[in-house]
Amino acid sequence: MKIKILLPLLAVVFAGIGAFAFTEKAVEKKFTPTYWEFTPQAPSTDPLDQENYTPFVGDPSTFCDGDARICVILATEDLSHPGFPAILGEPVESLIEQALQEGESLPEDGIYLRD
Repeated sequence: MKIKILLPLLAVVFAGIGAFAFTEKAVEKKFTPTYWEFTPQAPSTDPLDQENYTPFVGDPSTFCDGDARICVILATEDLSHPGFPAILGEPVESLIEQALQEGESLPEDGIYLRD
């Protein structure tokens, strides 16, 4: 009798653990920072406009060289606007502004400039 009660209870516990494990992996993947190339589209050339970025694959330190404008940034994907980087309200926003103000890349923070 006890076995009949324990088996369904164990099944529920294992199902809950499995669901939590898969959910955690999916959330973890979405928060992985990736590189984004600044590819402004007229009329906006604002480096804080997330729609001016496309995913970037490569080495930004060899792709970007200069001090005048944003080239590549490191940011997580915006969960409310998939396919675009999370910039506003994030540390990325202040890092972009800092790099532009100082006129130099911040490679340790994932912000690269070019001429």
